[in-house]
Amino acid sequence: MVTSSLYALGGPTLGQRIVDRYGLGSGTDKYDLVGVGCAAAVALFRLGKPDAARPAGQKALVVGSESITGFLTAVRPGDGRAKVVSAALFGDGCGAALLGDGHGDQGPAVLASAVHQVPGTLEHVLLR
Repeated sequence: MVTSSLYALGGPTLGQRIVDRYGLGSGTDKYDLVGVGCAAAVALFRLGKPDAARPAGQKALVVGSESITGFLTAVRPGDGRAKVVSAALFGDGCGAALLGDGHGDQGPAVLASAVHQVPGTLEHVLLR
């Protein structure tokens, strides 16, 4: 299982909560990326892809979750651009995928992944 959440600093992690809630085995392999939020989406798929370490037929659960409204404050008249942009861009949400090894799996396949950052754009979303 590979999980990501910005809001899970400390513990228990999202992965630990999922194992406990759904009664998964105590030996469930868990990797928790914390503090990166939705920016971790591609990394989660890369970490969950099949490899020689995972037995054939075993699946990987990939979960990205955010609970941002717990620490965002409401936008008020006169607030700066950064606060308005952050309130519009960031919110609560969750996505999950179950990744197989491609042998007998049904459904879509991840053929490739890539990350691209547009140079010179950070000032458009910085929280100041």
